[in-house]
Amino acid sequence: MVALAGAHARARRTGRAEELDRAALHGFIGLYGTAHPDVLACRSNLAVTLHDPGRYGESAELREDALRGFTGLLGEDHPDTVAVRGWRRVERDPEPQAS
Repeated sequence: MVALAGAHARARRTGRAEELDRAALHGFIGLYGTAHPDVLACRSNLAVTLHDPGRYGESAELREDALRGFTGLLGEDHPDTVAVRGWRRVERDPEPQAS
């Protein structure tokens, strides 16, 4: 679902990308809570999706949350942290794991 959202975002189908990004985010929060790297990646990707059509308020808040989380978990120089800082999608295809 995360990869499919990215494909829609790259094709400028932001409505569908947003739907998929939100579904992935809510699903992963339900599985892992709010601080898991897959949740942070989904939060950041949704921020990028919303930023492109100019929904800056929500996108900035989502990005800042993801940036704080990735910086704390992975450090300043990790590729995921760098992607979030640069307003780029976090390119990963997380799969839910059984608890």
